[in-house]
Amino acid sequence: MKSPRPTLYEHSETPGGSVYWVPHVDERITVPEEGKSYDTIDEAIEMYSNYAEAGGFQIKKASQKTTKSEIVTLKYLMCNKEGAPRHVNNDTLDAKHSGKQKRQTTIHVTGCKARIRLELDIVTRRYKLVKFVPEHNHMLLPKEYKHFTKKQRRMTQGEKLFIVKAAKNKIGPTRAHSLLTTIVI
Repeated sequence: MKSPRPTLYEHSETPGGSVYWVPHVDERITVPEEGKSYDTIDEAIEMYSNYAEAGGFQIKKASQKTTKSEIVTLKYLMCNKEGAPRHVNNDTLDAKHSGKQKRQTTIHVTGCKARIRLELDIVTRRYKLVKFVPEHNHMLLPKEYKHFTKKQRRMTQGEKLFIVKAAKNKIGPTRAHSLLTTIVI
């Protein structure tokens, strides 16, 4: 494994030599605690989403179990870098693979195990946080780069309308977006 680059987040090493990062958030952000209960599943998702944004990572909704009446009884929320990395190695110098190109992507899965597990308590009808794993096997995003995350790169409806109106006036989307960013500042 490569040696870690310096970050704003502390990293630790296990006795086996693997490196992991744990997000450090300020006291205004709720840190997930095992045993804590939430009234709705959306409340728990919002809490973990806020924690992830402050901690420098993004989440994805993973598997869930539901009853026949569509009530969620079990839900996992994970780091978006969870999953097995795909190793697609095409030798482009080989004649049979010469026409194929490896797709460049900005999302790289690392097999991160950071997650929470929520279960429905049937008696109280509340969602209980049963498991919380805070350790990430990848570097976390520093605060100055958070505006590059997928969640922050969304355009408002007004900005989208501006791009459409600019396109009707023969201004391309790239120039329209550049114009929009200079106007809005």
